[in-house]
Amino acid sequence: MHEKFMLRCLDLAKGGIGLVEPNPYVGCVIVQENQVVSEGFHHRFGGPHAEVEAIRALPSAINPSHTTLYVNLEPCSHYGKTPPCADLITQKGFKLVVIAMQDPNPLVGGNGIKKLQDAGIQVEVGICEKEARELNRRFITFHTQKRPYIILKWAQTRDGFIDLERDQLLSRDNFWITTSITNIITHQWRSQETAIMIGKNTLLKDNPQLNVRHYHGKNPTRILVSSSHLNSESLAGTFLHQDFSPVLIINPHVRKIEGHVEWIRVPHDELFLNNVLKALFERNILSLIVEGGKQLLETFLRASMWDEARVLVGEKNFSRGIKAPVLPMAMLEKIETYHKDLLFYYKNFAV
Repeated sequence: MHEKFMLRCLDLAKGGIGLVEPNPYVGCVIVQENQVVSEGFHHRFGGPHAEVEAIRALPSAINPSHTTLYVNLEPCSHYGKTPPCADLITQKGFKLVVIAMQDPNPLVGGNGIKKLQDAGIQVEVGICEKEARELNRRFITFHTQKRPYIILKWAQTRDGFIDLERDQLLSRDNFWITTSITNIITHQWRSQETAIMIGKNTLLKDNPQLNVRHYHGKNPTRILVSSSHLNSESLAGTFLHQDFSPVLIINPHVRKIEGHVEWIRVPHDELFLNNVLKALFERNILSLIVEGGKQLLETFLRASMWDEARVLVGEKNFSRGIKAPVLPMAMLEKIETYHKDLLFYYKNFAV
């Protein structure tokens, strides 16, 4: 019965994906006599937490001391944008709280559980913990490894090429690898992550918008990485000027802020990638999709600094051109088929 109600918490928590970051995805269910009497989830960053939503929705005729509260992440014990949920649970008189996993955030890290136990509340931890950790894998990575959760993504042909040499091209149709169906899916992915990153060559060749125009959701923070000098004039007509979504330009020369664009100076040396990820962590970038090009993708692959890879394979064959990156030490999780396209999902078990 515990698992049934915890799985409901996890299902509710998914409603916050793309909306609550850098906070975790949390759902809460209140149960009386094996019946759900109230539920809630964390809807948006800065808004009420899941426990608050569920407690507010609890009918006034129900005494919390006669119920069990389920939540997929340890209730917070500190003041942030909202008061501690552990205090509210204690004040309302709950006698049993069931928790899927401890919070990896060092500001909580067991303190919420201890606060509940010190108040005389019975606490059970570890119900559906595997599922809870999978749902909040971004949040866990962010707090335990002090970097964003990293997803590598690229499209390749059946014969293993990601691009043609552009002097071979007549039109954009020549090098478009996948179908419009998977294009919608990739825009959905963008809406679910905090940021998206490309290198300078991809910007100059494709001038991508890096937004979610084919899917309903928020645009990710757009990140451009360049080892050479760039200035605002040289980037005229690119995504910097499309809208006012945040843009980060990582480069070895300039540090400044111009409106919604921040230039982050990072020396292009052997610590480059570590310093880039540190800068993103400091800016609360919870998760990152790296869309290319090949040089940037291989920088992450060589350093084994990635968590997932999503490889789209279209039906085309190029026969020549730029070879796709090779995934070392990767575990294939699943394969999906969409019309003529294949989607391969990998996990990096070396991290």
